[in-house]
Amino acid sequence: MSTLEVHGMSAGYGRAAVIHDIDLRVDPGQVVVILGANGAGKTTTMRALSGEVPVSGSITFGGRSIANLRPDQIARLGIRAVPQGRGTLTSLTVRENLLVGASCRADSEVEADIARWMDAFPALARRADQPAGTLSGGEQQMLALARALLGRPQLLLCDEPSLGLAPVIVRDLFSFLSTVNAETGTSLLLVEQNANLALNLASFVYLLEVGYIVESGPTSDFVNSDAIRRAYLGM
Repeated sequence: MSTLEVHGMSAGYGRAAVIHDIDLRVDPGQVVVILGANGAGKTTTMRALSGEVPVSGSITFGGRSIANLRPDQIARLGIRAVPQGRGTLTSLTVRENLLVGASCRADSEVEADIARWMDAFPALARRADQPAGTLSGGEQQMLALARALLGRPQLLLCDEPSLGLAPVIVRDLFSFLSTVNAETGTSLLLVEQNANLALNLASFVYLLEVGYIVESGPTSDFVNSDAIRRAYLGM
């Protein structure tokens, strides 16, 4: 059974549809990327999957329909999102942000997981009692990832994790995502403007153009692809 299956999903804002008849799937432990130019509908796709915008069509997770469930209901089922812009709760401390990520849990291992992700991101440990709004952009992205992982998700949705960050920080974040996938088996669905980084991490690609999936396949099919150049450069 796949982790996530989507068939004929359309979504938008008010009467304006942004994405149309989207079909995609993410299997257990798989890393999948959605590529496309600005305005292609990538963020709307991620918002639809996490329950932030109304959808039509079928979305199932672990065999259960999740179409039009609330974001908190979807999170409780094992999907966590790292939104574009990070979504940091700026008035709360770093530690309080992490506790928010664990709010759906009732087990005794929350503190151990907080320690684990602070070890992974030492900057967060140094600033544990500092308001999250005072962190740098890179540190806030680290916090957003750690907060999502505190929910022990089966599927992590990451929307443009490299946006606005320095290249060295981006490289470290993608290395971290690769490690999380390998060590925990967490499935990843990634929206990313940096095609080269995404293709190095993912095993399967969906190419989105003006709201439609126009091509899909294994990553190897998209290396040096004319479709990628057309999507990003109009060539």
